[in-house]
This record gives sequence, structure tokens and C-alpha cells, in this order.
Amino acid sequence: MTAETPAPRDLDSPEPRAAAGGRALLYALTALAALAALQKVGDPDLWWHLTGGRLLFAQGFPHVNTFSHTWPEYPWQYTQWLFGAALRLLELLGGPAAAGLAPVLLVGAAFALSLDTVRRRLGGLSLAPLLPLLVLVLSASRFRFVPRPHLITFVGLALVLNLRERGARRLPLWFGVIGLVWANCHAGVVFGLGLVAMMPLADALAGRRAAALAGLAAAAAFAAGTLVNPYGLYPYLYSLQHLSVQDIVPLSEFRHAALRQETTFYLLAACALLAIPSRLRRKDFLYPLSALAFFLLAVDAVRLIPKFLIVVWPGLATAAAEGWASAVGRRRWPATAGAVLLLVCAAWLAVRDYQLMRAFNPVGWGLDEKRVPEGAANFILERNLEGRMFNEFDDGGYLIWRLYPARRVFVDGRVQSYPPGFFREFQTAVHGRSLTQFLERYRVDYAVVQRRSYGSRIDLSGAFRGIGWPLVYFDGNSYLYLRPGTPAAAKLSPFSIVVPGSRDADLVARARATPAAVLAELGRVEPERLAALEDFQLFGVAAATAGDGRLAGSFLQAGVRAHPESAILRLNLGTVLLEQGRQAEAGREFSAAAELGKGTAVGDAARRRLDGPR
Repeated sequence: MTAETPAPRDLDSPEPRAAAGGRALLYALTALAALAALQKVGDPDLWWHLTGGRLLFAQGFPHVNTFSHTWPEYPWQYTQWLFGAALRLLELLGGPAAAGLAPVLLVGAAFALSLDTVRRRLGGLSLAPLLPLLVLVLSASRFRFVPRPHLITFVGLALVLNLRERGARRLPLWFGVIGLVWANCHAGVVFGLGLVAMMPLADALAGRRAAALAGLAAAAAFAAGTLVNPYGLYPYLYSLQHLSVQDIVPLSEFRHAALRQETTFYLLAACALLAIPSRLRRKDFLYPLSALAFFLLAVDAVRLIPKFLIVVWPGLATAAAEGWASAVGRRRWPATAGAVLLLVCAAWLAVRDYQLMRAFNPVGWGLDEKRVPEGAANFILERNLEGRMFNEFDDGGYLIWRLYPARRVFVDGRVQSYPPGFFREFQTAVHGRSLTQFLERYRVDYAVVQRRSYGSRIDLSGAFRGIGWPLVYFDGNSYLYLRPGTPAAAKLSPFSIVVPGSRDADLVARARATPAAVLAELGRVEPERLAALEDFQLFGVAAATAGDGRLAGSFLQAGVRAHPESAILRLNLGTVLLEQGRQAEAGREFSAAAELGKGTAVGDAARRRLDGPR
């Protein structure tokens, strides 16, 4: 064999097998991160970003609050324009549900970069101990895996750390391009600037003078790149304005991290801080600088938790893998048992976090219909309601997407697009102290009010009933009220009998006394758009009492589909089916009710129906 001929590689040798196994695990961990971001589309801010992208293609860059009728001339700088344009392209390709691809792709990319950074640091060390750690990181971050521009900041943070680890050539050029794209997608570029500014400082502390100078040039290029945008320095100003958002409008994503709710975050933060000594021993000064800075930010506002975890992940994962290798080298079986126990604990915490957030972040594909006022928007369009609309903060984005430009919203999630005094006035009014005057000032003609039990801070339905506005539409998500005296109020019949929240006995009594009137109102309710078990039950029983078994069955069947675990709904559905002569179907519902309600009065009643004559 000549010197020029490479020796044949034994593909069965331990080294190639280990390398292949390491790559397979790396791909599996990346896929896990991407799958964790697969959620139904329903985030309140997504919709105005989609409309902003549509506006860009139609009219160019906006400079005023064009989506709102309350403050239409107030300055609005669409700093996230590039992300909005990308979302719009996704929407054109696959409808609004296609926006759900953005978190999958961008979260997957962020963790692929972070995992590659760890792989380069570890050399030949096993990636296996990273699984429980990654489960915890994904669990603590998942609440922010929504199609918003901050996903670009996730990727940006991971990318600059990866390029630094690679020792990429032409780093200033790379950082300049990254800064340019980042600044046109998300004002979180300020976090990127902070991170890249720490890099030359870390190199200087480690005594690497040449690297510090190169890092300083790269940081300067990054900063210069961020200024190449339509709004100059405004992305930085926009980011700084978020420091006072919580004083203007109370948003849950800006609250302080609470130990009881953010247990997983605090556990990871403790591990990250404990890893600082090992990083210092290796002269990795960037890790303690960035970990401490981002930890303080994350504690102050929960929305920053994923940014902290992405920044500390390479150092934390490296420390964990090195610790695992050391433990296995001493005693393999105790180390393996400890790793299994850690994985079980990680899975338990992940399940707990999922249970806490499942109403806001449902797994799956498509539109999360429980979080958008789709029915109210349909009603507005079908009835061609004219005039000015009132809506609550979280519903504004979706209503923009459905109704703009023919109709404009009252308020939406673009806090900086309204004067701060407007929100204070809004909060005072919706608490009921001056609602009528507030609505008159902004000449409101109809109101879309949240009904759902989560996401709404204030129940306004009672306030609108209290000032005499008729209710003309409702479903599981929304109420729609009309101002008395408007042309629409003269044409549309209000709900005067079938009103959500009324006493069950009152509606059933009315169903006996005036069945035609009750059925007329029940016939205007869409069973599939209801959400609360109590609605399905009450309206089904009322329809049955009024003598319309078909309508009763439609409410109860929709209820069983929405709440398959409800014994009372199945018992009543079985009763309605039995009265229609559908014995086999009734028997199945009674059997299910007896099993679900075992040991309760409902279960006993279902059992008697099964045992008695048909």
C-alpha cells in the first residue's frame, strides 16, 4: 500500500459507531426541540403581524397606527417588518395555520445551533446526559414558542455563540449581516448587541488580547449592521420602551418570575449558576458574564426566560456532559441510575408545565379556535355591522386580520402605538366607573367582549348589560353588544331569555311557560361554537323542555364532543336519543355515563336506565 493510499476505514470499529451514534442523538435532540414548538395557532399578536405583512406588500412601510380608529394618527414604526413579511408569505402558501411552521423551524434552528456548539466543545464526550437537561429547557421555554418575531432573537443568540465557538473566518462580516437581519425582524437585537459586546470583554479577561481586538471589531460590525433598517435607532428605543410596559398595561408575560409557576426555570437557573466555577476554571469568562446578566433580566420578566436558557445552554450542557463523564468514569451504575432519575424528574416537571399552559399552548396543527373571536368576526361580516367597534386588548390582533381595512379596532397588542394615557383611561373605564362616557368619547357603536375564562382580565359582559346595551351574539369565546339607538340595534333581535350566566331554573321555567320564544333564541346559538360544559347542558335541557328534541340533541352532542368525560351530558343525550326511538345509541350513552359517573348520582341514574325497560 502506497503512502498516498488511505488505509481502509473499519466501519464496525467503536470510533465510527460512536460518531454515528452521536450524530443520530444530535438529530434526535434537534427534532425534539422542533416538535416541542408544534402548537396550534392562536397567539394574539400573530394576527396583526400577518396584516402588517399584507400592508407592507400593498402600501409599503407604515408610519401611523392605521389599524385603530381610536388613535389612527399616532406614530407606529413597524420595526418587525421583515418577520411580518415572512409570515405573510407563509400565509399565502398555506393559510394562517402555516404560521405555525415558524416556531417549528426557528426553534429547531436555534437548538440545532446550540447543540452544535455543545458538540464542538465536548469533542468525543457523550451527548446522552443532555436529554433530561434539554427536556427541562424546552419545558421552561415552550410558552414562548409562538409565531412572533422574538423567535428570531432565539436564533440570533444561538448563532452568534455558535460562530464564536467555530472561530469563523470573517467574523465581523458575519456579525454585520446578522445584526442587519436581526434588527429588521425584532427589537430583541439589543440582547444580541449586549452578548456580542461581552465577547471581547471575556477574551480580555482571559488574556487573549488578539481575540479581544477581533471580537471588538465583530461587535462594532454587528452594531453597524443593526442600523441598516428603515427606522434607524428606533429598534433600540422600542426595546427600551418595554421596560415601562407593565406600568402602562398589565401583561402576564412581563410579570416577575414566580418560584411556584416557574419552578423549572429556577431549577435550571440554579444549575446554570452552579456551573459558573467550572467555566471559570476553563477561562470561559463569557459564560458567567452572560449567565448573570440574562438571569437578572429573566427574573424581572418571564418573557425573557427562553433567552436566558438559550444563552446559558452551551456552557450548562458542557458542564453537565463533563460531570457525567467524570461520574461514569468512577462508578458507572450509580451514575446511570442518577441520570435515569433525573430524566424521570424532568419528564414530571415537563408534564406539570404542560398542564399549566395547555389552554394557552395546545399541541397540534391548525387554528386554536378557543383563543380567537372567530364567531364574532363572522357575525360582524355577515350582518355588515357599521360604525366603530370596541374590543379588548387580546382580541384586537385577530379582529385586525379579519376586518381591516373595512373596519378598524379599538385597541390591540401594539402597546407603543397608543399614548400611555389611553391605557390608563381604558383600565379606569372598563372597571365600570365611567364606561358609558368612555364609549361615547370614542363613539363606539358595537362591542366585542371576551367571554372565555382564560386570557381575559376583566369580565365586561355584566358592565355592558348594566348600561343597557343589548346582546345580539354570543358563543364560547365572545359576546357582541350593540349601542342602543344604532341602525343595527333596530334591525337585530337581542337575546333577552337565553343569556349565558342566567340561572338554570329560570331558563327551564321559561322553556315551559313560553317554549316558542325560548326555541327562537336557542335556534340562533351555534352549538359547535360553545365551550363551557354548563352551556351545553343548560341549553340542551331547555330545548328538550321546550319540546325540540332535535335541537336539544345538537347541543348535547356538541357538548359530548367538547367534553367527552362528562357523565351528565351523556346521560341527558341518552335520554333525548331514547325519546327519539334511537335505543342503540341511547344505550351507548347510558353505558358511558354509568362508567364515567361511577359512584355518583348521575352514574346511578344511567345504570337504572340501562337496567330498566327500553
